[in-house]
Amino acid sequence: MDDLLRDQRHLKLLNGNVLGMKERDAFGRVLAEDARRITDDELDQLLDDDWRSQVVASWMIGFTHRVRYRERLGEMLLASRRVFAGQGFCFALTRFGSPQDVKLLTAYLDQYLVSPDLKYDQPWALGALMYLDTWLGGQEAARFLDGPWQRWAGDDPQMEPGALLHITTGLCVFAEQSMRSR
Repeated sequence: MDDLLRDQRHLKLLNGNVLGMKERDAFGRVLAEDARRITDDELDQLLDDDWRSQVVASWMIGFTHRVRYRERLGEMLLASRRVFAGQGFCFALTRFGSPQDVKLLTAYLDQYLVSPDLKYDQPWALGALMYLDTWLGGQEAARFLDGPWQRWAGDDPQMEPGALLHITTGLCVFAEQSMRSR
């Protein structure tokens, strides 16, 4: 398990950095293979560890659609106890792709968009929610876009909803392609 962190995977996964990597395909194959191989006990240990471990574990959970982690990841996202870890939680919930995941993401946004001074994982949650709306044919993100999101994000061009959806889509495509490769 130490190898999962020694190669600094969290830095490649953080902030969608993987999308700009030259060696993205090779990295994706290795991550997919490790995600297939890792046990639930090992994932539990990673989720109980620091934010770096939580990011890597969440990606592996998302890669392999281990939906049994849905509630735990949702609770961890809502608690927001570790900086950056929520990015991984949002990724996994997006990959699960169900109405239950939509509920977890909307609960997070309901709680954290009311405080513009709390800059946690709101962009990742909104990108995930917009992606799931597209995937599931929903309209849940709309209630955040007109008002709450604008007040929270301000004029920051990096918070433009279309860009957030684009990143989330790219990460999901990367995951699908990686899981298909052997």
